Amino acid sequence: MVQTDVHGKEEVLVANLHYCKYEVLHKAVVNCGYTIQAENDTDENWDLCWSDLSVSIERVSRLKSFQRLNHFPGMLEICRKASLSRHLNRMCARLPHEYSFFPRSLVLDDQLDDLIGELKKNKAKIESGATNVPTYILKPSGGTMGRGITLVQTLQQLQEIPDISNMVAQAYVPNPLLLDGFKFDIRIYALVASIDPLRIFLYDEGLARLATDSYHAPTADNLRSATMHLTNYAINRGTQSGLPQAASSSAATKRPASEVLQAVAHAGNVSKASLVNKIAAIVVKTVLAVQPLLAHTYHTGLSVGANQQTSDQQPCTHWGHMFPDAVSPNGKAAGNRPVGPPFNTPITTNPCGCAPSKCFEILGFDILFDEQLQPWLLEVNHSPSFACDTKLDYQVKSALITDTLLALNQTSAEKAAYMEHECKALAQRLYAPASSGLPTRRRPLSGLPRSRQLHVSWPMH
Repeated sequence: MVQTDVHGKEEVLVANLHYCKYEVLHKAVVNCGYTIQAENDTDENWDLCWSDLSVSIERVSRLKSFQRLNHFPGMLEICRKASLSRHLNRMCARLPHEYSFFPRSLVLDDQLDDLIGELKKNKAKIESGATNVPTYILKPSGGTMGRGITLVQTLQQLQEIPDISNMVAQAYVPNPLLLDGFKFDIRIYALVASIDPLRIFLYDEGLARLATDSYHAPTADNLRSATMHLTNYAINRGTQSGLPQAASSSAATKRPASEVLQAVAHAGNVSKASLVNKIAAIVVKTVLAVQPLLAHTYHTGLSVGANQQTSDQQPCTHWGHMFPDAVSPNGKAAGNRPVGPPFNTPITTNPCGCAPSKCFEILGFDILFDEQLQPWLLEVNHSPSFACDTKLDYQVKSALITDTLLALNQTSAEKAAYMEHECKALAQRLYAPASSGLPTRRRPLSGLPRSRQLHVSWPMH
């Protein structure tokens, strides 16, 4: 049955992609039954807005009950390297055993003295010919694609960097696990379906990204070899001469994360599930570090929205909402759904019956394993790249986006019901008799505060 609006017109799902540049996302949206809104169309009655940019509280406040937005306001708190370091360092000070998955990170300029002290200690070690000298990777807090990254071991190397303000010095993880002799990390995709209650799903596929020069421990001679020490695809793209040649796509600088995790588990004589559980715990604990802030920001946006229903104004206090087993390090999600594949189960309501979250977010977690199979969180990516330079990129990212859209479970009936309710409410406001007892909302005479309106209008001499 085709859903129609109150005027008898056929309703379709509309996606606003005005600020989304990725072709694979446009294709996935169409394949899932959405119509892409024209760039010059300013109609605000779309169903889905997917943007490559972060969003503000004000943007969330304008959301209607049927609309979905692909970002939570405030999520940059864990996607900027400096703020991520501050939050995880704060949690580590309180729960050191639970938050030991993050390499030591110093925020500059605030912790510059600490970094200088560490680098001064290295001088004697280098002069004595010691190996595995502690190394720090300096990263711009808001940097992407490996731009502006520098490795340092000495104070002199630090002084050669023109500007270290707004950077993070992250300890280099010693003895990284190697794949065919190359350093690698794994991009893990997580869908934050709701922030209150917290509901997170891990996607069952990701991307293992390899450096392209055979690995050697950092020394003064190879410290500037970015294609040896850094796994960013943007850095290693086009420099694959060091990788083994094979017809299989698994020999490229990108490989399926599932295959790599299986190979790592087999080599380490452990189960793949145990590695996934460790990664899931990292994802959960990272988001938990900022969950109270994100929940407050999200509810603030809803509370100031002129078009929100009363039930959306205040956070739900139902026991099943506050303690729904939403996500926990033991691998359980809301409704006992596992943190893992697949996450395209429709998200219709929260466990307590509340309406689903109007915001959702796909995050990219970069995970590095050491030789003891200990996973380390390197950083969290806001709006992870959906560029498809390889066939593997397209396979993974297209399926990821499609499953996310299916999980939203949007229907045109939601918009039709909202529009019908708005029409009825408008008719009541316009035509209901004054004595009907219906609640009315009178518009203020002007933008002036009420006290000033009275003061101005009273003296009518």
